[in-house]
Parts: sequence; structure tokens; C-alpha cells
Amino acid sequence: MEISYRRIAGEEFTRELFQTFDRLQKSDRVWKWENGKWALKPQKYVNDWSDEDKAFLVPYFRRKLTAEGALAFGAFQKGKLLGFSLLETQPLGPERAYYNLLELFVTRNARRQGIGAHLFRLVCTGAEQLGAKRLYICANPTEETVAFYRKMGCRDATVRIACLVEDEPNAYYLEAVLHEAE
Repeated sequence: MEISYRRIAGEEFTRELFQTFDRLQKSDRVWKWENGKWALKPQKYVNDWSDEDKAFLVPYFRRKLTAEGALAFGAFQKGKLLGFSLLETQPLGPERAYYNLLELFVTRNARRQGIGAHLFRLVCTGAEQLGAKRLYICANPTEETVAFYRKMGCRDATVRIACLVEDEPNAYYLEAVLHEAE
């Protein structure tokens, strides 16, 4: 079955869009920042979106897109959302070279089909077109999520962007270099 990819407009983010989206992720190991370095630790991790979470996310994503100028890309099959990414477009960090990859999710039954990789490449292209030199990623700290971003060519973040670390203190911080500094 064919998958189509396209930009998503703010008004498209509705409860119906997320009706069949299954965010559930389980992991047995997570990355933790300890003594100035990352360590992979055994820990049960479960993350899912409740109906209340989805109700919060709809206006949140709409605001990010309409009021703040974020970019969203989606993967669809027969009109059903399989995955999406959301890129904030306000430059951050040293030399304002970073753009924040706010979200990248693939519904559970569509994972490991290249959808996340395609959405990641769309975000990178969108960020480059806006002049970003790097993406900043506050990743879910699970072993699988960090492995995905590393497979996409990301590396451990060389800086800590305070406002993002404050919002997500337990995240794993990565960056994707889009353009080397001149």
C-alpha cells in the first residue's frame, strides 16, 4: 500500500487526525546523564497518549503551526496518519544556528518501515531551506529512539540549549549537522 508524504497545515490537526494514532512505546533500557556522560541503564519505560493528552496536543500543535510558524510533515495511507514531524522555526543556541525538532512520531503498527527516516529527511530539508545549520533534538531517552537518531546521522549535542533542557530535563540531547559552520 502506498504511503504519501506532505506538509500538514495547522487546521488539519484535529482529534480525528489522531483517532487511530497509537503512540505506545515500551522499552527496557533508557539513557541517563550521570557523572558527565551518558549511561544506558535497565529501566522499564512506557509512553503513550491518553485521550486527554490528545485533546491537549491538538491546540498545542495548531498554535505551533499557525502562531509560531512551525513546519509539520505527515505520512498518510488512505487518509490515515501514520507518522508526523514538527519543526520549530525560531533559531536557537550559539550563533542561532539550531532549529528544534519538536516532534517525530510513527504510529506503532507502521514502525520499522522507513517512515520515520523519511519524515526526518523532510524536516532536515525544511530546516536547511530556512537557513538552519543544525537540528536540536530532545529525544525520548529509550535505547531504540536514540539508536534511530544515531542511524539518521545524529550525534550527541555539543551544546545544551537551556530553554529546551529545562522543558525536557530527562531527554537525550542530540544534534544533526545540516551545514558546517563557515
